[in-house]
Amino acid sequence: MLAFGVGAALLGVTAWLILIAGLVYGAVVAGVPWIVAGIVAIALHAVAVFMLVRAIRGMVDNLTFAATRRTLAESSTAHDDSGA
Repeated sequence: MLAFGVGAALLGVTAWLILIAGLVYGAVVAGVPWIVAGIVAIALHAVAVFMLVRAIRGMVDNLTFAATRRTLAESSTAHDDSGA
């Protein structure tokens, strides 16, 4: 199942790269200099990454990991009791 997930992710990334390359190629065929088309594609991706990172940082405060803390607390008290 993990291999299928990795394969799906690779196919998705490949499809995205082909789509962006096609858009850049289309812009170049339409008369846009290739360097401008490339810079625009890179800039749009950089803006998207910036926005996603900001969203992730905003969501981090909502992560409390209550179940993980509870499990770690239970395992640490179990080790303390067994060692006494």
